[in-house]
Amino acid sequence: MTRRVAELKQTEGGSAATVCEAVGERLRSVLAPDPATLPPHLQTLLNQLQLDDAETKLRSR
Repeated sequence: MTRRVAELKQTEGGSAATVCEAVGERLRSVLAPDPATLPPHLQTLLNQLQLDDAETKLRSR
């Protein structure tokens, strides 16, 4: 978090934090990569990471 954002959060209470979170959420949804546009090899690697994560979660239960 930048110093300016931290200062806004302190001076304006929760409203600045709420605005920052809303802007971040909107940017994430707008700028989210479309999986269909990824190169096939990269998509394969991401799929493998998801499988590995799922297996790790199952083992940790």
